[in-house]
Amino acid sequence: MSAPEEFPAPLARVPSAVFGAITGLGMGIVIFGCVLFGGGSLLLATFVGLGLGLLFGIGFAIFAAWTKRAHSRNEVSVTQRINRAVLTGRLPATANLKEWLPALERSRQFWKAITVAGLIMFPALAVVTIILLVEDPLEWRSWVQLAFFTVFGVFSPLQGRLQLRRIRNIRTALETARSF
Repeated sequence: MSAPEEFPAPLARVPSAVFGAITGLGMGIVIFGCVLFGGGSLLLATFVGLGLGLLFGIGFAIFAAWTKRAHSRNEVSVTQRINRAVLTGRLPATANLKEWLPALERSRQFWKAITVAGLIMFPALAVVTIILLVEDPLEWRSWVQLAFFTVFGVFSPLQGRLQLRRIRNIRTALETARSF
């Protein structure tokens, strides 16, 4: 149903060990930061970050190898093809109107909910953080949280609107291509 050149899978070509190492390093850094952010010492943060990063890396390498082996003969699913079309803005020639329209509608509903949730959640969390800053304006963690919630409060609705526009464009292209 889908040609390999129509749906390239770049992560499928990455060796599982490399994927695990990169994922483990990333998770180790995040955990290191979380432990420091939570008030732990540098030694504790280093120990926990390295230990859990190593475990995550091994786990993700095994999971990647298993996933590649388990799905090596499977065709690309309709949902994956739709997500790829939304991302690239190109409708594949093999798109089926009856399969794609319901899936596009589910995707539209999902991104609409994410957009609304982002408009509510991140500003609310920023307000809570501002209240915490009033109590202790020198607390650096609260400033980091405020910056995070502010950035995502702007990014989340913009990303949602972008995805909704892309879904609308793919739907229009699908309906136009099939109307001839």
